[in-house]
Amino acid sequence: MQQQDQFNKASRWLVSNVTSMAAWVAISVSLGVLAPAHAQSPPAVSPSAAKPSLSVQLLTVSAQNLDDTLQVNGSIAPWQEMSVGSEASGLRVTEVLAEVGQSVKKGQVLARFDAETIQADLLAGQAALMEAQASLDNAKATADMVRSIKEPGAISQQQINETFAAEKLAQARLKSAQAQVRLREIRLKNTALTAPDDGLIVSRQISIGKISNPGEEFFKLVRKGRLEWRAELSDKDLTRVKPGQTVQIDSAQGPVQGKVRVVSPSVDTQSRVGLVYVDFPSANNSLKAGMYVKGKLTLGNQNSLIVPQTALMDRDGFSYVFKVAADTSRAQRIKVQVGARQGDKVEIKSGLKAGDKIVQSGVAFLADGDLVKVLP
Repeated sequence: MQQQDQFNKASRWLVSNVTSMAAWVAISVSLGVLAPAHAQSPPAVSPSAAKPSLSVQLLTVSAQNLDDTLQVNGSIAPWQEMSVGSEASGLRVTEVLAEVGQSVKKGQVLARFDAETIQADLLAGQAALMEAQASLDNAKATADMVRSIKEPGAISQQQINETFAAEKLAQARLKSAQAQVRLREIRLKNTALTAPDDGLIVSRQISIGKISNPGEEFFKLVRKGRLEWRAELSDKDLTRVKPGQTVQIDSAQGPVQGKVRVVSPSVDTQSRVGLVYVDFPSANNSLKAGMYVKGKLTLGNQNSLIVPQTALMDRDGFSYVFKVAADTSRAQRIKVQVGARQGDKVEIKSGLKAGDKIVQSGVAFLADGDLVKVLP
């Protein structure tokens, strides 16, 4: 019973104290002694206290001369290829005197064929020629004797006709024998296979012991050792190229300078691609026939708005530059259309005009609306 009284007293004390604490908190809140944390406002920041995100320098956009160039690809090919074969038939190869990669001169012997049978035929022909010459001399002497007779009726007309006919027949036989000798001399000459012009041998299909056939190719050479670059251009670009324009071809040893020789008068009906034939120095050994290389055609120069590459920011397939508003010192992102590029120079086709001031560098660290400090 006594414990129950003590518990009731403690409960009444707790209720009275909690009620007093609640009343004190309510009074404090109303008087502003206590306030909720969220009711406190941070001190206002003066706009002049904001710090720029980047210090930048501005440049003035101006028009400059820029080379109008065209990047293209193409194959290195021989200027002219020559097929070297022999007119001799059925002759065995006895010597091969030239190899692939060798430079040869016009008339230089490349290979030899067995000439024994042709030499024998030539001797026989020469003998027949001597016999025909002797027959002609005899027939001519007889005809001259008949011509010298002045007395009419001394020789019958039939004998006269036969004498003169024999003379003409002997002349014909002599010419035939001469032709046979000449033919055998040509065949003998053809037993030495010679280069038809100066050039570089690029293939060989001949070996000792091989039997020759008419029209068969034994060597292939590049005439004068001269190569050309056949640049592949679309039908639209082809109309911009003219003979005499300069070309720079990429090679393992550095750029090679060339010149447009001729522009193809037609384009492929399927691919719509035409060829531009470019000459370059033959002494350059870094370019080989069959290579597929890049090059740059210089079509002229034009006056265009130019900015440095450092002033451009490429993002999401578009190009941008930054202007700075004079009144707010805020960066303004401007979308531009770029054109030709030459080194660190970029042509601006639209989006800017001459006299505009843009951020010169560091644009990758800028966002539209950033506060910047313009350096003098």
